[in-house]
Amino acid sequence: GAVYSIVTQTPTTDDKLTIDSSTGAMTWEGDVNADGYKTFIITIKVVNPDGGNDTKTFTLNVRNNG
Repeated sequence: GAVYSIVTQTPTTDDKLTIDSSTGAMTWEGDVNADGYKTFIITIKVVNPDGGNDTKTFTLNVRNNG
C-alpha cells in the first residue's frame, strides 16, 4: 500500500506529532498554548507502490476542549 510521511512541520518543537506510515492517521502528544490551542502547518507526502507520489500542505488546529 501507500506510504505516508511528515515532510515538514511548523512549529518544529519537541511535541510528538506522528503519522502512521501505512494508514496516514496522525496522533499528537503535547501541550496547547495558554489560550487552549496549538496550530501546526504540516506537509505530508504519500508514495504509492507504483512510485507515484504527492505532497499536501495544510493547517492543523488542535484545541483543548477540557
